[in-house]
Amino acid sequence: MLPLLFLTLPLQGQAQIIDRVYARVADDVITKYEVDSLEPGVIQGIYAITDSQERENKLNEYTKETLDYLVEQYIVINAAKKEGITVRDDEVDRAVNDIILKSGIDTETFLKILEREKK
Repeated sequence: MLPLLFLTLPLQGQAQIIDRVYARVADDVITKYEVDSLEPGVIQGIYAITDSQERENKLNEYTKETLDYLVEQYIVINAAKKEGITVRDDEVDRAVNDIILKSGIDTETFLKILEREKK
């Protein structure tokens, strides 16, 4: 057992930060990875900007807006958990289908509207 400990000691000194914590909501954390992966196409577009100042400004703006959105979502989810509120997938599907039916639009148009609203 002791020789195994000595073999792992050098590895312990090589710890690296693999993600950055941006926020904590109750027991949940929101990491840089989660912020960046919410809209990967947007992030790719931002990193493609050649002007470093513009890129930095856009990245900061994206990070702030996305972090605000995620914090709100975590607050709602935690409040629902605390109150014992759950929603099954089939309930969500029925509600979405009901909205599509009542609004008289097709699914593709509905998804485009949701995409616009997200921005």
